[in-house]
This record gives sequence, structure tokens and C-alpha cells, in this order.
Amino acid sequence: MLEAVNAELEVRETSRQTPKPGYGYVRDAGRNLKYALYFDGGTERKLQIKNLDKSLCIIHARWKFESAELS
Repeated sequence: MLEAVNAELEVRETSRQTPKPGYGYVRDAGRNLKYALYFDGGTERKLQIKNLDKSLCIIHARWKFESAELS
């Protein structure tokens, strides 16, 4: 996430939201997208991580949940 300081920023000027939403694109040296940050322009101003390249992540654990059959 520290690489986000060099993100390519894009404001969605055509949006009707105020303030305007925007994206921050984080790419590797070959210009491949690592992940995108989406800044919601609405009243809650949420931040979402989108298109995260899972191959760049360290997986610490996996879970498997069993479910009962419904009749």
C-alpha cells in the first residue's frame, strides 16, 4: 500500500456526485495494474481497493466452511 503515494490519479469529472469520485491506479514497472483505489465522492467518502492482483499477495491462511444440507 505504500506504493499508492505514486498512484496515477483520475477524477471522474462527469459524475454528479459532490465531491467528485476518483481512482488511483498503482502499476508495476511494466505498467501492469497492481490494484486500483476508488475514492467514493458521496457523503460517506468510502475508499475501496479494486482489481487487486492476488498473485502479489502473501496468503497467510485459508478456510473451508462446511454447510448443512437443507431439506
